Amino acid sequence: MMQENSVKLVQLPIPDVYDIVKNSSIPLAASYLKAYIKSNESKDHAIQNELISIINSSLAKNGGDEAILKWLSSQETNVAGFTSYMWNIERSQYIAKKLKEIRPDIQIVFGGPEIYPGQPVMDNPNIDTFVIGEGEVLFSQYLNDLSNHKKLQRIYKSDIPLNLETLPNPYLEGVLTPAKGDSIYLETLRGCPYPCKFCFYSKSHSNLRYFSTEHLAPLFELGHKNNVSEIYLMDPSFNVAPGLIDRLKTIARLNKTSIPIHTEMRLESVTPEIADLMKAAGFISVEVGLQTTNKKSLDAIKRSWNKKKFIEGAQILRERGIEAKTGVILGLPHDTPESFQKTIDFLIDLDLHYSMEIYFLSMLPGTVLREEAQNYGMTFMSQPPYYVTETPHFTSNDFKYSIELIEQKLEAEFFPPVIPRFINSEEGFIHYIDLRKAENKSVDGFLANTHQIGNQLTIRVDDSIDKRELKKIGIKLLETNPFTLFQIVIESGRIPEEKEWKEVSDCFFNSHHYYNRLHYFKIDNQERFSVRFFHLVSDIKLLDSYFYDSQYCDPILLYSNQLINKTKGRELLKQNPFLLIENNIPSDELNKLKRLYSGYENYIFFKIIN
Repeated sequence: MMQENSVKLVQLPIPDVYDIVKNSSIPLAASYLKAYIKSNESKDHAIQNELISIINSSLAKNGGDEAILKWLSSQETNVAGFTSYMWNIERSQYIAKKLKEIRPDIQIVFGGPEIYPGQPVMDNPNIDTFVIGEGEVLFSQYLNDLSNHKKLQRIYKSDIPLNLETLPNPYLEGVLTPAKGDSIYLETLRGCPYPCKFCFYSKSHSNLRYFSTEHLAPLFELGHKNNVSEIYLMDPSFNVAPGLIDRLKTIARLNKTSIPIHTEMRLESVTPEIADLMKAAGFISVEVGLQTTNKKSLDAIKRSWNKKKFIEGAQILRERGIEAKTGVILGLPHDTPESFQKTIDFLIDLDLHYSMEIYFLSMLPGTVLREEAQNYGMTFMSQPPYYVTETPHFTSNDFKYSIELIEQKLEAEFFPPVIPRFINSEEGFIHYIDLRKAENKSVDGFLANTHQIGNQLTIRVDDSIDKRELKKIGIKLLETNPFTLFQIVIESGRIPEEKEWKEVSDCFFNSHHYYNRLHYFKIDNQERFSVRFFHLVSDIKLLDSYFYDSQYCDPILLYSNQLINKTKGRELLKQNPFLLIENNIPSDELNKLKRLYSGYENYIFFKIIN
């Protein structure tokens, strides 16, 4: 007798305080799985589409570990599936472990790019099954085996590439519904012909395969109807597919309301005709992988580059108002601080530096470069994001100084600062708690609601706080929500002492947090990012001292009315410190502030609605 299984699928987002990478929680992979099952229901009665639930957007984007665990552990759930990326593999394993403690009978399945032979996750006893590679058919097979009480395999894997013509689109199946302002993620092909050694995609999907073009017309219609902000063509290199001219003409015809389109491509392939068609089709930007101008490094990673055609392609796109977001990798074999600087200067000369995207080299599992790392004398992190930390030509300090050089040349921060929240903006989740208030003085009362803690939590205190109680909170939160990002805001008339607050920090600090390793090369006083301390000051003289002396905390100015109209205040605000506005201020004063903070708008925090 077949068993009905209730399946819950989850993709945990990139840890982030800015919501810059909000689309990281769009569960595209899980949606393809459900769409495939939905389209095959009539053929395969062992699987019922309505019993497959994908984590909702609000919970994925805002929920802490305990909130997600509560959703997954409900009694009707038989299978919990996780899509694993390098930014969520550790958090996913933590939740899987807690899930098994609560529900030993539940089946836990992991798939995604992090699931690769030899990876430590493959030995995790809390995970019952792994899906390696394209999961649509494999996951369907797994559920069939489970429903029919067949012996389950530890690993479901196939070396035969899928026929993409048979895969339904999750948007058109109603599995994914883009809201107003969302992006639509669109694949027209899978595969990449370029053999770059640092990339796993070309190694695992070297042959080009194509999705049915029948999807295009209804997808653009859906985009128009739902007023989406962008269509992101996820092709690893948009220019490699045959019939590019005809495809661009088709997209131009379908994109009647000029939805902005973004994709990846090689600049060397751009001609005036292609650029004109891209403009007509609605393309506003392309990601371009330069990586480096150092020929020895390019040869080492098997990356081709035609300098003349690259420059021509950049100029052609610029003339049509299409932005080229040029990617550069820091830490490649044979690259030196001097050759890296030459790459940056090359892009500055081309006027491409404003949209330049710089990445540290990640030694991704399964890539050729990772296998050859020892030959190049390169050391790298054993855990995500697998950054190269040293090469024969690049010391750890060289990496840090190269970042400082970039910041000076571009007059911008490479690592966006951690920012706190001062409101609970999403119903059902606690993102801000004010422990100065009498009703919040009870630590036990606060800790009774840890299942409502968000994936980012700002705790506001003042000098009256009992640090023993605050440590108690940290220990409990670290136990229940270890992958939440914590910000402690201290309201005080004196500069907080580093020693006493470091002791508090220890109680909130998760040394295994991906967010800390992501900031590995940042020169910083606190040297921690998953827990961050801020000093809220109202005295501008006290704030001024932060610009002359390095302190443990990051300062936040409590704004007072008319401060921008005072000479000293205006001069201080020109340095764009964090700003908390708790009182209503005249609209002309607010407009002055916003003009002064142009490009730094998210440094202004509103506790009131203006």
